[in-house]
Amino acid sequence: MKGVTHQTGIISDIDEVTVRVRVSLPECDNLRSGWLPVLQRNTQDNKDYWLPDMGEQVEVLLDDNGEDGVVLGSVYSSVDSAPLASRDKRYVHFSDGAAFEYDRNLHQLTINGGIEKIVIEVKESTGLTSPLVEIKAQQVMVTSETVSVKATDVSVEASSVGVKALNVTVDAPLSTFTGDVTIMKKLTWLGGMAGSGGIGNSAVITGNVSVLGNVNTSGAVMDSGGNSNHHSH
Repeated sequence: MKGVTHQTGIISDIDEVTVRVRVSLPECDNLRSGWLPVLQRNTQDNKDYWLPDMGEQVEVLLDDNGEDGVVLGSVYSSVDSAPLASRDKRYVHFSDGAAFEYDRNLHQLTINGGIEKIVIEVKESTGLTSPLVEIKAQQVMVTSETVSVKATDVSVEASSVGVKALNVTVDAPLSTFTGDVTIMKKLTWLGGMAGSGGIGNSAVITGNVSVLGNVNTSGAVMDSGGNSNHHSH
């Protein structure tokens, strides 16, 4: 490329397939360049892809005829100023509001803004190691053949939690339920059962009761009318 000149131009046309653009040159009576490639970080084994927007100001290298050259990149101006001022941050902001920011001083990666969906596809496994993981969501759905959670303490706060499985095993020396518990089908226990307290009657059973073995009571046995039978059982 002979007679190389440096120019500041405005993007006037974009070809997403060939990753090329055409540029209008204000300093050359808005002369329109030929199709120019946009400089990328990698194009062979690693591949990078980016394109400037229509009307965006860019820096270009051109030949004397403005037909051959390359777009070096975009530059900020008094009209389009930088979104932040920090030598410790890398930042990408999209027009829909989504943003990626890494602060090397705080060691913090922040992803926020207008993101509606995140898709992560992994062939083998995903590992997450963190002293604290906090998830706030209206709905959490996990579809997997196997899910393993190992932690010293797990806390789940939700207005509703649904578990649908063929078999659920809770292996714990002690489980505490602080509210009412409703069981829709048969309840089976193998290690005995003890209970106390409650408002009014400690236990209320509607329906027939079959007992295989003795029933010992320390108080009176009442009939359906509330009368004592005074029988030993």
